[in-house]
Amino acid sequence: MRSETNILIDPLKIQLLKQANETLHLNRTNKKNIIFIYTPPKVGSTSLVTSFRIFVSTLYHIVHIHDEEMLKVLGHIQGITVNEIILYNKI
Repeated sequence: MRSETNILIDPLKIQLLKQANETLHLNRTNKKNIIFIYTPPKVGSTSLVTSFRIFVSTLYHIVHIHDEEMLKVLGHIQGITVNEIILYNKI
């Protein structure tokens, strides 16, 4: 619960998280539920993600993330962690 509290009171974190949601298209979805698939690379997660997208993408928004480096390189998202993005969207 402590991490959730810190996210809520830090205006810089909130701004970064809003920008991350914009980049990840999480604020544009009409789906209320998000499934985060957060795994290290090379563990077969793409197969899992593909199955989720085929069978439940009409109900859930699927986000596939490996680590903060992936966020930085592909989305230019810095200064926040994957766990913070997950917590922010949980709140």
